[in-house]
Amino acid sequence: MRVSDKDNPSDYQACSSAEQFELLLAAPDRNDDDSWDVIHLLQNRAEREILDRSLEVLSHSDPAKRALGADLLAQFGNPERAFPEQSLSALRRLLATEREPGVLDCAATAFVHNNDPEAVPLLLALRKHAWPIVRLAVVQALGSQDETPEVVAALAELCRDPAPDVRDWATFALGSLMEVDTPEVREVLLARAEDTDSETRGEALVGLADRGDQRVLEYVIDALEDEEVGTLAVEAAWKLGMAGYADSELWSALVDLTSWWDVDVDLLTRATKSCEPGAGEQ
Repeated sequence: MRVSDKDNPSDYQACSSAEQFELLLAAPDRNDDDSWDVIHLLQNRAEREILDRSLEVLSHSDPAKRALGADLLAQFGNPERAFPEQSLSALRRLLATEREPGVLDCAATAFVHNNDPEAVPLLLALRKHAWPIVRLAVVQALGSQDETPEVVAALAELCRDPAPDVRDWATFALGSLMEVDTPEVREVLLARAEDTDSETRGEALVGLADRGDQRVLEYVIDALEDEEVGTLAVEAAWKLGMAGYADSELWSALVDLTSWWDVDVDLLTRATKSCEPGAGEQ
């Protein structure tokens, strides 16, 4: 059973909120597009009845039902939160007591959408969870919290996580979402500039370029001269050029790209112009 009929996916819109909630509970896969359409609709309506039902299913014996409750509460009242304290306190309790990785994933992900200092200790406690999906959700949530020393230290630690996706997000959060600029943070990012994962390397290049760290220049040039060039390497070059750290070798590498690299032509054009020798001179 799907949330809506295959031939008429808008059927659910004629149902009441309570009926839609029951359809979600009965759906075999709440991650299909129809289910998420209903979740977003119920979140936007932000009715007290749906809040109460979402809170209720957080105690359900079925992990899928608990995960649904967490998903609904994550952005309840979107774009302006409704019943925020009820939602957030319930999600914090779930973080503290849940053992199922899939439910913890949803509970932690909820704090990607909610800056909540009270959730930070609970998120930090899960940063070494055995399941990568939980650590990934934790690092994504930490990237949405305030730049406290504890959060920055945890992100730095997660930049060395064995899972590439976790390292990638941690490096992005530390390098781009956070503005903290210390020698320690720069060293963490510099280490990731040699990561085995290309996306993680790219995020490190952008983070270092954002901070005007000239040591990244050689890494950016190497990335631009590789057989496969990602958008992040070009973005890092653009940031270096805008910061006045361009040189002729960097500019030459970008010019060579113009003959074949078509992933983001506008970005490449901006990067090439910003890095042109003498571009920053009056």
